[in-house]
Amino acid sequence: MGEVKWSDVKRIAQNEIGYEEGPNNWTKYAEDLDAINYFNGPKQNVAWCATFTSWCIWKAADPDPKGTALAAQYQPYNDNCGCGCSFNANYYRQAGEFSSNPQEGDVFFCGSAGNETHTGFVSKVNSDGTIETIEGNHDNKVASCTRRISDLVGFG
Repeated sequence: MGEVKWSDVKRIAQNEIGYEEGPNNWTKYAEDLDAINYFNGPKQNVAWCATFTSWCIWKAADPDPKGTALAAQYQPYNDNCGCGCSFNANYYRQAGEFSSNPQEGDVFFCGSAGNETHTGFVSKVNSDGTIETIEGNHDNKVASCTRRISDLVGFG
């Protein structure tokens, strides 16, 4: 199996900061992943925060981008629904890789347990109880944000 390095994912995600969606939630992230049947069906024109995290991991995966990226996210190779926040969180839970203690490189989840509504990457853990993030579909664009750890459901 290949490898996904956090340093590569972070570089890719950082380079996307400022990218804005097109009309009706259109993104290059869904276009690229739909083209290779990455998910169980097309994901264009829907909320895209989880599609963004999957795309960054896919771009960083080597040497088998689809298989390596899906394995890094604990998602099945066929018929995976992983671009939904709750699906993603559940894949981490099922693998025993879901935590309340963030680490740089983790995927974070907002919402409530079983009803996660937003996701992105932890780019830095601060000593004041906050994390810095890189996230897609934050005000319809890729953005760097600061979030309180206590406001989040967990980390994968």
